[in-house]
Amino acid sequence: EDLDAQEGLLIAAGLPTKIPNAISNEDIIKVTATDKKAVGGKAMYSLPVSIGKMHDFDGKYATYVDDEVVMAALQSSR
Repeated sequence: EDLDAQEGLLIAAGLPTKIPNAISNEDIIKVTATDKKAVGGKAMYSLPVSIGKMHDFDGKYATYVDDEVVMAALQSSR
């Protein structure tokens, strides 16, 4: 339900809902390792529970996610 609502909002705003093939999964992972949430060169991810609510990891809103899991999520978004 939240996924459908989010996708509908993106479509209504004229924003993409799929990752373009011109951008590789590997390049996305490399860039996230330099994001402001990255720690020690490792990407940290904020994970939503629902629209407007983030998962809390012991008082922090970002956690490490294994690259293989991220790759699978990216692939499913193409």
